[in-house]
Amino acid sequence: MDNNSKPSLPSDRRGPGTNTRLQEFGDITTVTASPLPNSEKPQKWPRGWKWVYIAIVGYCECLTFLVSMMLAPSVPQVLAEFRPLGGSKSLGSFSVTVYILGFCVGPLLLGPLTDLYGRIVIYRLSIVGFILFTVSCALSPSLEALITFRFFAGCFGGAPMAIGGAVIADMYEPGKRDWLMVSYSAGTMMGPTIGPVLGGVITGHYGWRWLFWVAAILSGVAAGLLLILPETHLPTLERRQTRRASRPNSDENPTERASTRWNIKLLIRTISCAVSLPTRIAGHSTVLWMLVLIAVFNGLVNMVLSSLGSIYQRKYHFRPATAGLSYLGIGVGGLAALAATKRLKRYLAGMFIAKGVAESSEASLLFLAAVTPTTSIGLLCYRPNSSS
Repeated sequence: MDNNSKPSLPSDRRGPGTNTRLQEFGDITTVTASPLPNSEKPQKWPRGWKWVYIAIVGYCECLTFLVSMMLAPSVPQVLAEFRPLGGSKSLGSFSVTVYILGFCVGPLLLGPLTDLYGRIVIYRLSIVGFILFTVSCALSPSLEALITFRFFAGCFGGAPMAIGGAVIADMYEPGKRDWLMVSYSAGTMMGPTIGPVLGGVITGHYGWRWLFWVAAILSGVAAGLLLILPETHLPTLERRQTRRASRPNSDENPTERASTRWNIKLLIRTISCAVSLPTRIAGHSTVLWMLVLIAVFNGLVNMVLSSLGSIYQRKYHFRPATAGLSYLGIGVGGLAALAATKRLKRYLAGMFIAKGVAESSEASLLFLAAVTPTTSIGLLCYRPNSSS
C-alpha cells in the first residue's frame, strides 16, 4: 500500500523524553500525555489477572457466538407460530443468519470507538445494547420484528469479536500472542456448537421464546463481570493519567498539562476513516482473494448451520431437544482444526529457523490451500443426506 494513501487513524507517537505525544488528527487536537508507570501498564499485570481478564472476555465472545445459532433448531417452531398457514421457509432461516449480518456492521462502528473511549467502555455499552435487543427478541410480536431485533443484537454482539484480539494485544507482546489467540478462538468454534444443543433442549421443554430469556440472563452475568475489568488501551490510560495530573489539586506536577477535547468532528472522521479502511485494504489482489475465500467459507458454514436442525427434524424426525445434537460434529471438527493449526505454526516456525529465513505471515496460506478441498468433500457428503 502506498504510504501516501494510509488513513489518518488515531495513534500514539512516542518521541524522546518522558512524555508521550498523542496527536489525534493534527488539525483537531493535540494532547501531551503523561507517561504511565511501568507497574500500571497492562503488559506488566500479574499473569493470573491476565488469565482472568482473557477468560471473561472469552466468555463474552463465546456467548455472542452461542446466541448466533441458538435459534437454528427452533426455526420450525418459529414458523409454526408466525406462519401457521405456511410461508417462505427461507425467511425462517434468515431469522438465524441475519444475526451474522449484524456482525459485519457492528464492528465497523464499535472498533474505532475504542481508540477514542477505550476498550472496556465500548464493551460495557455493547453488552447493554445486546441485552436490550435480546429481550426484544423474546417479546417479538411478528417474524419481521424478530428479524429486525436479531440484526441489532448481532450489531452489538460483534463487539467482542472486534475488540477481543486487541485486548490480548494490549496485555501481551507479539511473540506471546499466537497461542493465546488460538485458545481465544475456541469460543468462536464452541459457541455455534453449544448454542443449537442448548437451544433445542430449551425449545423442546419451554418454547423458543425462552431461548432469548436464557441468553439475556447469561448476558447479564457477562455485564456484571465486565464491571470488574479495568482498561487495557494504553493511549486511553495515558490520557486519563494526563487528566488526573492536570487537576489543580493533583499531587503530581508535570511539566506539561493538557486535557483531551473530544468533539463530534473527531468522532465522525474516526468512524468514516475506519469504514473506508477495509475498502482500501481490499484493493490489493492478495487481500481481495483472501476476503473472497473467507466470505465463501463463512457463507457455506452459516448455510449448513442454519439448515441442519430443520433437516434433522423434517427428514429424520428428530425432536427439537435432540436435533441440536447434530451440531456437535461441527464443533469437534473446529477444535481439531484449531489443534492442527497450533501444531502447524510450531512446525513452520522451526522450519524457517532451521533454514535461517525470516518467517512470513503468508506461510500459513500453504496449510490453508492444502485443507480447502476438505470443504468440498464435506459438502458432497452433506447434499445427498440432506435432501428430502
